[in-house]
Amino acid sequence: AYFQAETLKQAKARGIHNITHLLYFTEPSYTNNTVVNPNKLGQKHGEEGLEADEYIFIVQTIQQKLKDEGVYNMVQHIGPNQGSKTHGDGLLRYMLEKGCKDMFDVWDCHFYPSSSDITNNVFYDITDPVFESYVQPLKDVGIFGKVEFWVDEFYSNQGGLGGDQAWLG
Repeated sequence: AYFQAETLKQAKARGIHNITHLLYFTEPSYTNNTVVNPNKLGQKHGEEGLEADEYIFIVQTIQQKLKDEGVYNMVQHIGPNQGSKTHGDGLLRYMLEKGCKDMFDVWDCHFYPSSSDITNNVFYDITDPVFESYVQPLKDVGIFGKVEFWVDEFYSNQGGLGGDQAWLG
């Protein structure tokens, strides 16, 4: 937290004024990290529970330090950068359900919908439901359309890697 605050102060002091956003980690959760903790019945790792609560705590700690150092309002804050899931039932949803709707100026994610159908143009069919599963939690708490929502990594896989398809990027 101190490093982030000092970096923003030093950039400004050195005439660097084009830092506009701060991303809080890249893909802090993965589907395969979501396993039940055998030591704590009913608690999960990864998407919700232990690591998700730690993520929230760390982001709050960083943000408080940025406020204390007077640099919080120099940038817009981006997160949770939930990664590489085929549906939005994960960290983003969990954070909003935990009351963190004011934590970020920009909510973001990555998603990689896929289909084995290589004979038809089904990109919209496989992409739209996934996109909607990510924005629904934002709608549920009333912030969709009031804050930015970015899909900052996207890949629509229809038929496997290496194909000559425009949506494979």
